[in-house]
Amino acid sequence: MVTFLLYWNPYFSSCKMDDFLKCFYFPEGKDVLTEEDDRDCFPESFNWSVVEHEKARCGDRFVFVKVGYGKPTGVVGVGHFVSEPYEAEDWSGQGRRVFYMDMEWESVVRPDSDKVLKTEVLAEAVPEVLWTKGKAGVMVASEVADRIEALWQKHLEEIK
Repeated sequence: MVTFLLYWNPYFSSCKMDDFLKCFYFPEGKDVLTEEDDRDCFPESFNWSVVEHEKARCGDRFVFVKVGYGKPTGVVGVGHFVSEPYEAEDWSGQGRRVFYMDMEWESVVRPDSDKVLKTEVLAEAVPEVLWTKGKAGVMVASEVADRIEALWQKHLEEIK
């Protein structure tokens, strides 16, 4: 299984912060959703562009990373792809060839809350990854993916 980093800058993306939040149902007072929650809290469908689509397959993992201006930045959620890559209209309107993959979320935190696994923590623990910007859908080495996954699981345990 392979893991891809999906970078999201809500200021430049076609998916703004409000759009993202409308896709999920966070019950009042709850900033974290996991597989233990009702699947109705998660979006029925969600996709993202994947630059290294030729390496990606259905079942591969993703780590969704909020970048850009405004705090907090860092890992917002994880999950796996539920489709093979497919070509569709360029989200940016620039007419580029863009490939997307459908996603299923396993856990997610409100990206506007203090529950995000912060960039500063990630940069210290996994310095070989550029956590502040990047192209969506870049594959990471399995050893790096394992460290990110362990950090995320520990983070979830601490914030739940």
